[in-house]
Amino acid sequence: MMRISYILLLAIVATLTQTVATHALWFSSSVGWIGPILPACVAVCMALYSRSAVDAALAGWILGFALELPLAGETMGVLSLLFAAGGATIYTMRDAFFRDRVITQAMLGFLFCLGIFEISVLYSRVALPGSARSMGAAALQVLLVAIYTGVFTPIVCAGLKPLHHWLWPAAVERR
Repeated sequence: MMRISYILLLAIVATLTQTVATHALWFSSSVGWIGPILPACVAVCMALYSRSAVDAALAGWILGFALELPLAGETMGVLSLLFAAGGATIYTMRDAFFRDRVITQAMLGFLFCLGIFEISVLYSRVALPGSARSMGAAALQVLLVAIYTGVFTPIVCAGLKPLHHWLWPAAVERR
């Protein structure tokens, strides 16, 4: 089982870094702001190396909730549940991939971010009255953010590598 206190600390650090430091990596485009989502990168790394699907889902839920907390609104809770489902999904399909490969981490980061944020944007556009316009621009923005997050995910996984013995005690290594 993961150590929850370290996961909470990592979620706080990831969220603070997302809100403060990674805005230097964001840029404006015609469809909106494009940049990496650091908690999504961390959630993918947690799901790749956790010992059970429950641990991956719990880490995803904590990271999704931490990302969603500053944006509290009418759709509060959707992103954290999607992060939990995404973490559990990556955990269940991780045996089909070599999890230490950069291309695997980038691809899973891209798919994680694309799936979760497309569903979240679709839900917010349908649930909130008057926000159904410009769905194409929002979908394109999510695609570009997902590509950027996918490129950024292997860097985050490499940065979390020294913390493995704290996050996952006695982690089972794959042969």
